Amino acid sequence: MRRYTLIGLCTLIWVIAGEGFAQESDGVTGTGFTFLQYPKNARTVALGEAGVGLIGSGQAILYNPAGLAFMEGREAYFTYVDWISSIKYYVAGISANVPRIGTLGLSVENHDTGPIESENTTLEISEYAISGAYGGLITDRIALGTTLKLIHQSFPERTQNVFAFDLGTYFATGFRNTVIAMGVENLSTSGLGEPERWGLPKNVRLGVLLDLIALMNFDLLSHTLDLVVDVNNPNDSEDGFYTDIGFEYTYTYQTAIGDMLGFSLRAGRKKRPGSIIDPNTLGIGVLFKTQGIGLKVDYTSKSFESLFYERVHILSVAFDF
Repeated sequence: MRRYTLIGLCTLIWVIAGEGFAQESDGVTGTGFTFLQYPKNARTVALGEAGVGLIGSGQAILYNPAGLAFMEGREAYFTYVDWISSIKYYVAGISANVPRIGTLGLSVENHDTGPIESENTTLEISEYAISGAYGGLITDRIALGTTLKLIHQSFPERTQNVFAFDLGTYFATGFRNTVIAMGVENLSTSGLGEPERWGLPKNVRLGVLLDLIALMNFDLLSHTLDLVVDVNNPNDSEDGFYTDIGFEYTYTYQTAIGDMLGFSLRAGRKKRPGSIIDPNTLGIGVLFKTQGIGLKVDYTSKSFESLFYERVHILSVAFDF
């Protein structure tokens, strides 16, 4: 029964995604609102942006809202992205589990280009997205989530607000911590104000998370080694599918009184066709938890192949309480 429930949910998402993709105008490859594709979380970026199968964090709202369903307690988080050409990107949010209901989340993303000089004038650009999400359990191993977004873009003499939504499913198979997940991003083509020529950057992602230590049947309680793989099908690529892949090793130490200290090493590869960004990434993370309050800090950076002197720095901080 559970298997058929998951198959039905995935089929529904594929149908909805197909309808949304079919609405792309003129059959032209390309999208607007490109700020939505900026990195949103240092951990996921370090894993090659393979994040649809990750859980246990309130930041699941950014990649797969179904992952919220397995979160406990509350989490507030903030991500700072130091992009090239003095561009900054900020993400902040909070998620909270409500017993017997599910997990609710709220996030804000802001793209700060700074003032742009053009023909003796200074242009001010405003781009941001506000998202509300819900993730709930269908069974003890199957979850469904959705995110509703208000996306704002304002240029001189032109302002546009667009509503979009994400859908996600999550299936813990019960076989040695293996996870299968699926997400669809930015399903919408309608806008208020002047229409955006290219529409939103949509993507369908199928992800798998493998606990390699459990699969090898080792009993290492303080150590985990995960392999995460996402297969992407975006609407703005003539080359179709591409794959993200990442590895995460984590060591945790728990004291006799329940305090916890941990660190993570991460590596990933995101090779999107035509991208000038270095596909390889490395990242680190630390975790400290005491008396029910936790602090997580993650960092990674990326470089551009054609601009090797330019590096992108991503720092994420989260508080569990």
